[in-house]
Amino acid sequence: MNKRIAILTSSRADFGIYLPLLNRLKVDKNFDLKLIVFGTHLSLENGYTVDEIIKEGFNPDYKIFVKQNRNDVFGIADNYADYTKLFAEFWELNGKNFDLVFALGDRYEMAAAVMAGIPFGIKFAHLHAGETTLGAIDNTYRHCITLASSICFTSTEIYKERVAQLVENTVPIYNVGALSLDDLEALELPSKETLANQFNLDFSKPLIMVVFHPETIHPEKNKRYIHELLKAIENLSEYSFAINLPNTDTNSDDIRTAILEFKASQTNNKSIAVVEHFGKRNYFACLKYASLLIGNSSSGIIEAASFNKYVLNIGDRQKGRAKGENIVDCEADSIKIVSFSRELLSFDLFKGQNIYKNNVSSSELIQKTI
Repeated sequence: MNKRIAILTSSRADFGIYLPLLNRLKVDKNFDLKLIVFGTHLSLENGYTVDEIIKEGFNPDYKIFVKQNRNDVFGIADNYADYTKLFAEFWELNGKNFDLVFALGDRYEMAAAVMAGIPFGIKFAHLHAGETTLGAIDNTYRHCITLASSICFTSTEIYKERVAQLVENTVPIYNVGALSLDDLEALELPSKETLANQFNLDFSKPLIMVVFHPETIHPEKNKRYIHELLKAIENLSEYSFAINLPNTDTNSDDIRTAILEFKASQTNNKSIAVVEHFGKRNYFACLKYASLLIGNSSSGIIEAASFNKYVLNIGDRQKGRAKGENIVDCEADSIKIVSFSRELLSFDLFKGQNIYKNNVSSSELIQKTI
């Protein structure tokens, strides 16, 4: 009998990471695959990225929608409650249809889905367990998901040891590397010309990617942080920029609004592009052609080294994560951002190893779940 697998996907970020696993599960006759789609995938304001799921050849088998009117502290808590209620109803009706449900990462929507499944005895598998982001409340959500899971998969041995301490060795734990890097060499990426035309990117100058999310432990600091970053971008006029808008998170509107207002003030500057959502292939292509990544995204920590890129990691959002030699930490100060950026841009390509790379991660993961 086929093993009935469900995948919880709540955002553009986790779907891109899941893809290597999804592609293998889709063709493996040992599995019956279902997708449970919710979160910002179903938000028009955030690009309605369920369309990307369909474009990649997957069917959203279940859709769970919560309208998010606010992303301040109360709004996030209110949405968490709504997701918990809806998923309680979902698990009651459908929980017995799945032998194993995959949950990835640390978003609050993902935590709500998993917490609601505990009374129903849902068997969860947690991907990217054991990681630490001390500048984000997601750190708490991640560990809650781990504690509710029957199997845990980590991206480094350090995280495997951390999970073992957290769960007191009561569940299987496997280090399979970072799933997003699986089959990376075989991934077909669009050309520089295609990217330039689709996203209005300027490759006549060295391109810098910018991916900056809110720090949710101290959300009151975000307005100052994004002001300093945008001031630095303005002073790095010899470069062009691709600025990716942030995920929906606590007070992410502060960052989104600041970026959009900055772009509007640069009407005559064709070297600054603002992108709502790249999609995995376009994002990786942009990272391939860029000269530097600036921000505080986990992508910089986990993926950039595989594209031989240095990363200027700003602030404390990623504090506590295992970091490779391509990462340089920097305060949210415009003068320091400009100085460190120019220094990193003067270096040759990064030639070190990616500590998150494991060439057989999704294959191993499948073997462990059979």
